[in-house]
Amino acid sequence: MVPIHRVARARAMIDVQHKECTVSRYLFALLASALLVAGCSSAGEQDATRDETGEVSENEDIGVLKLRQGDCLIMPSDGIAGEEVETLEAIPCTEPHDGEVLSIVTVDGDDEAPYPGDEAISAEAQSGCLASFESITGTDFAIDTEWDMTFLSPTSDSWTLGDDREIVCIVLPLDGGMTTGLVTG
Repeated sequence: MVPIHRVARARAMIDVQHKECTVSRYLFALLASALLVAGCSSAGEQDATRDETGEVSENEDIGVLKLRQGDCLIMPSDGIAGEEVETLEAIPCTEPHDGEVLSIVTVDGDDEAPYPGDEAISAEAQSGCLASFESITGTDFAIDTEWDMTFLSPTSDSWTLGDDREIVCIVLPLDGGMTTGLVTG
């Protein structure tokens, strides 16, 4: 099996986000603090502007919890492997981009199940993302010469606090360049 890279997916919850907002909360009045916390807590839920077909129509940040199959992305230049990510830059697929949401895989198990662990999540992502790649492109990922792949996955906190059960499979040009159009057709 060809390994793909794991990216922890942060769930935008006040409990998870408070570290980013702590200093600001103490600097502003109670009302301003409440607004600031609300803004910080919704980062993962932030959707992009979409047209009537549901495709991203403007360049803007999108919360990782709002990503859909076929969304095109500008990936962070410093990479995301091993990082917790709340938002990514979404872009219309007609414009040059270096990432595309190939598929979204739901982790098996009921809503009350404990977090299965990083290894189990990675194994589920490996099998789910690779199967999606072959199904969508008609090509075995191990022999494909055009695409690399990474994935966003739930963290222990997002699993427990936010009922996060989705793995987002993202394809990237193997040469590290930009592309236009869609892999997902």
